[in-house]
Amino acid sequence: MKIMIFVQELVSVVLTPFVLWFSLPQCAPAIIDFFHDFTVHIPGRGYVCSFAEFDFVRHGNVKVYLFTRDAG
Repeated sequence: MKIMIFVQELVSVVLTPFVLWFSLPQCAPAIIDFFHDFTVHIPGRGYVCSFAEFDFVRHGNVKVYLFTRDAG
C-alpha cells in the first residue's frame, strides 16, 4: 500500500508540469484578473488577497458577521 502511494506521488511530480503546460494558458487571463480584482494594500502588511480581510460587506453576507458578533 505504501509503495503505491509513493509511486502515485512520483507520477504526479512528473505529470503535473505537463498538465499545467497545456491547461494554464487557457486559464491565465482569469487568474490575472482575479489577482488584479482582489488584491488590496494594507499598511504595515503590504499587498494581500482581499478575502483575507474578511470584509463581509464587500465579499459576502453581512448577516453572517452580525450573527457572529451578536453571539459572542
